[in-house]
Amino acid sequence: MRELGDLAEEKHRELASLIIKTKPRLVFLIGPLMKKYLYPELKKLNYPTKKLFIYDFAGQTLTDITNNLQKNDFVLVKGSQNTIFLEIIVEHLLADKKDVKYLCRRGSYWDLERKNFI
Repeated sequence: MRELGDLAEEKHRELASLIIKTKPRLVFLIGPLMKKYLYPELKKLNYPTKKLFIYDFAGQTLTDITNNLQKNDFVLVKGSQNTIFLEIIVEHLLADKKDVKYLCRRGSYWDLERKNFI
């Protein structure tokens, strides 16, 4: 949503209402705009902070996601195309690691770029 420019703040804040409405078991927020806009909005709406996990980078979430996933959990991964690299999480969650070839930003250039966000 960072690509939305002036609308990024508004759209991050709007996401709080959707989270409240859908009542996910856990929410993992990754990136500076999630921390700056969505997290305070969720707190304002009294979303339980014990259900929130907040990170600067995708790679920081891997242990917590792995330790908190339960059978039949549904995982939605959505993020900006700029420096968030959520494919790190998807790669980690793949049942068949050979499916990594279907993920975005593959190759030596992107491998080097991602290292800064693990």
